[in-house]
Amino acid sequence: MGQIHLTRPNCETLLQDAGTEPGMRAVAALGIAFFELNDHADKLDGTHRGICLKLIYMCQEVIHTAERDAYEDEEDDDADA
Repeated sequence: MGQIHLTRPNCETLLQDAGTEPGMRAVAALGIAFFELNDHADKLDGTHRGICLKLIYMCQEVIHTAERDAYEDEEDDDADA
């Protein structure tokens, strides 16, 4: 696994490079989201706060679903062997 120094400029550079490995792109994208929220969280109204929280939840669900699907695929492969 590659290493990343989670700074806004490093995250932006990774996202601008089409050759960045998908895992690093995901980390960089969430890093940018973190930096933006950190800068502006105290200025969010209720609507935008709710949308941000929903997006955070959706990110978690995508990760958990992919993890679950990968595990189920491994179990299916083991059963076929």
